[in-house]
Amino acid sequence: MWDALVHRAERRPLPVPGGRALTAEELRYSVYAMLTLFPEFGQGLARGIAEADGDDASLLGRMREQALYDPASTAAYRAILCQDIDPQVSGFGELRRRERMVRRRAPHMGGTSEFWDMTTGCIGWPVRPSDPQRPVHIRDAPPVLLVGNTHDPATPLGWAKSLSRGIRGSKVLAYDGDGHTAYLRDRCATTSIDDYLLTGALPTIKSCPADP
Repeated sequence: MWDALVHRAERRPLPVPGGRALTAEELRYSVYAMLTLFPEFGQGLARGIAEADGDDASLLGRMREQALYDPASTAAYRAILCQDIDPQVSGFGELRRRERMVRRRAPHMGGTSEFWDMTTGCIGWPVRPSDPQRPVHIRDAPPVLLVGNTHDPATPLGWAKSLSRGIRGSKVLAYDGDGHTAYLRDRCATTSIDDYLLTGALPTIKSCPADP
């Protein structure tokens, strides 16, 4: 159903009764935003997709406004992240090459993510990034705990592992679950993080299974 719905939206935006139709890109990003809040938004996500398939994308249209067009948050978010992200895009050809690459790697979502949004949105930003992405080489820090979810659509577990390789003495705690962030989402992860913050000692375990 999902792939067929996206293809329909690419041909013609999905109707939102009483509002502006939902484009395919907005559809993907609205669902992406709800996936970051999964499983809490799981039922709403399923209902939104089913209703959009029945020609009423109102629920996903409301999420679109929160995720993409809330002036109180989106403008500030863009301005802050453009200080941290260097798009490193040489021109339109390079951007199209990246688009084809992410569509191959994420065919159901077309590579939709906050990082892709910021990569394209920060092109031509009038202020150069002050702290752009780069490899880190940290040797003398106290023990550092990094936490990642196995199914996090916003910040993949691989990022935590990659960062850990650049911080001597650090450790990655993997939460085997969905959604964005593990704290307060899982008992094992929350307890491990609390213990680390209170004592400074890294947990002895490497992973937390999802709560039953």
